[in-house]
Amino acid sequence: ARRVERIDADTYKVEAARFTSCAQPNPRWRFSAKKARIEVNDKIIASFATLRVKGVPAFFLPWFYYPIRHDGRSTGFLLPVYGTSTYRGSSISNAFFWAINRSQDLTLLHDWFTRTGMGYGSEYRYVASGGSNGEFRVYRLNERESTFTSGGQDITQPARKSFEIRANAIQALPGGFRARGSVDYFSDITPQ
Repeated sequence: ARRVERIDADTYKVEAARFTSCAQPNPRWRFSAKKARIEVNDKIIASFATLRVKGVPAFFLPWFYYPIRHDGRSTGFLLPVYGTSTYRGSSISNAFFWAINRSQDLTLLHDWFTRTGMGYGSEYRYVASGGSNGEFRVYRLNERESTFTSGGQDITQPARKSFEIRANAIQALPGGFRARGSVDYFSDITPQ
């Protein structure tokens, strides 16, 4: 940082700062921010932040929250993901991660597709003592009618709504036994 001001024992204000958790000798990515507030072992709140990948500006955020807890589990918004496909068009996916406690978390997801519509859902994960754990996912896809080209031919897909439920769980039982369960259900095979 160009300027660092200590507010109290665990809080700092910085100007023209750079942040990264990349362990490479020459970091492959970093955030640069005009101003930031650092709460040691908790979070960084920055304004006018730019994500740089290999020195090239890739994404700008007017406001930015970055967790820096030692346990690596912090509640907050995950970085958006940009994608593109022939069928769904460009997409932006974002999510909110809730670290319920050391053994449980919940992620709320939203996907927006330029050509076909949107999807949303959630994932819940837990780890219990004695080797018991599980993962549950519910996702709903709401697609509008769309046309795309494949092999030089226009293909029109009708509007449709679908959902999927996926779950896996392992439960430790007395006597060294374990129960395993799995669910993989979807309402329409076409989006799969």
